[in-house]
Amino acid sequence: MGCCSSKQDRDNNVELQARPARRPAQGGQTISGPSGGLVLVPPPYRDAQGRPIRHNEAELDRDTILAALRDMSEYLASKQVSARVITVGGAVNTVLLRSRQTTHDVDFFSEDGTAQVNLLIHEAARDANRRRRGTLGSSWFNNSTQLYMGRERAEELASAAIEQNEMVYNGLNDRGHGLQVFAASWEYALCGKMNRLTEGDERAYDLNDALEYLVRYFQKTGHQSIAAGAIKQWCARWGKQVTDEVLRRLDEAFLRKYGRRCIVWSGHAGR
Repeated sequence: MGCCSSKQDRDNNVELQARPARRPAQGGQTISGPSGGLVLVPPPYRDAQGRPIRHNEAELDRDTILAALRDMSEYLASKQVSARVITVGGAVNTVLLRSRQTTHDVDFFSEDGTAQVNLLIHEAARDANRRRRGTLGSSWFNNSTQLYMGRERAEELASAAIEQNEMVYNGLNDRGHGLQVFAASWEYALCGKMNRLTEGDERAYDLNDALEYLVRYFQKTGHQSIAAGAIKQWCARWGKQVTDEVLRRLDEAFLRKYGRRCIVWSGHAGR
């Protein structure tokens, strides 16, 4: 699932804050506050012998993902619900950055991960798959990463993503009901790629994804370079791994693609 794995915080590709972007209109439903334990989306179905049933997957292109998110948004709006979603990984690359043609799922986690939030999200995702005749795959929108992330980290990353305000999808209607999707912070996304490259679980697109996130970070901040120590601090903060070797690979890849280096190995990064 997804693209940003870690031993401590496995495959943290997508983050979700499911609470209203603003108070719903009269009669609307507010999603807020913990209410019970973690609910997995989709739930871990079992066969008659009690064995886990593997959810089917599909390759999803940009148009398909956007159509499915629109379906989810319409479903939530029909329930007079507002949900804010934070995502990182393949969906960001495919929809927002357009640096990949497809991804096979949208991993997410909710700020509290409890029943009130995730049951509604699960039903909206199921409804989207039904509308698309099952072509999305039953696990196309899932929160398996929730098992490896605490509430405090989820809250911190959700807050950072909302502040960054990189919108992947905005489906709120004129009453403020529906679905919004934000990209997780570029710093966090970059660290996920550094971790995978360091762990040796590299996929063909990981280094290019890291470049895309770093470029977006530069565009957002106005920086032209970044200190190696700063990236190491980010990774330590979020329980990710990175080595000098991986940072040098990133620097070399940046040089090949953009004609200059971007990693500063001593002192502070320039602007």
